[in-house]
Amino acid sequence: MSDAQVFSTPGVEALTQHPSKSLGWAEILRPQSAPCKGGRLLTDHRASRSMDRLCLLRIPGDGFRQAREDIKKRLPFQEWSSPAGSRAGLVGNLADLAAARLFVKGETPFLDEALINDSVTKDQISLARCIASGLRRLPLHRGPVWARTDAPSAALDWYRNRTSVADHSFWSARTGPMEAGSSAPDFLLWSLTGRRVGAIDLDDPNRLIFPPGVRFKILKVVRMPQPVVLMREFFPYESAEMHELAESENSYLTWLDHNLADELTQLLRDDPRSPCDGSSPASRLPGVVVTESRVM
Repeated sequence: MSDAQVFSTPGVEALTQHPSKSLGWAEILRPQSAPCKGGRLLTDHRASRSMDRLCLLRIPGDGFRQAREDIKKRLPFQEWSSPAGSRAGLVGNLADLAAARLFVKGETPFLDEALINDSVTKDQISLARCIASGLRRLPLHRGPVWARTDAPSAALDWYRNRTSVADHSFWSARTGPMEAGSSAPDFLLWSLTGRRVGAIDLDDPNRLIFPPGVRFKILKVVRMPQPVVLMREFFPYESAEMHELAESENSYLTWLDHNLADELTQLLRDDPRSPCDGSSPASRLPGVVVTESRVM
């Protein structure tokens, strides 16, 4: 299964078949609910445990073994070796990176939807923990990133009346220059914890993945001429209460949001190109669940 299939938004393809009809987006889109079954994945940032890695041995076929061999070939030894030099640490780090490679290559297509809908099994939670642990060994990206989706413009307008969204699966975006096209991307945002996956996927060096539980502040929705959602990633210490205080006292968070929105808008004006030539897989809509479509 291709990356485009793994990271496309379930249900959106059907919606795009009715561009001339007015759709009830309040019924079609809803925010992702805070997870219950997978909650441990979102709050525990330690490396995966030995018991978690047992799920990797149950992956059908030779995918996991091949992924381990690929990691050994692609990454220098010091990138996946244990700081303490222990064999257990070495094997664990290699297993986590192999799990991350399986994910970015589209070998676990069931996991994304299961996490979004909080319908994960025990083995899927363990697999997600291994993937998250492997991604944490990859380089961070701090700076502007972009994403396109296959959703209609009306779906992007859904974000206009929201102040923030949280995504409870692994959300994909891209770095580097926007590819040639006729319009702007659907999302332009400032990353703090996105992980570059080019080291384990040389076929897609500009891709990065955000971990489950990532929160985005929605700065504004601009038109270029179609809607473009401008966002920034929340700082780890930010809370809703802090934003209420920020708005009332004109704090540094308010200053940051205004200035960052202006900077991202200027990036669009300077280079409003889009990844619409089909060479890059589309991302799904962050922080939402696409329910059964209803034509209004």
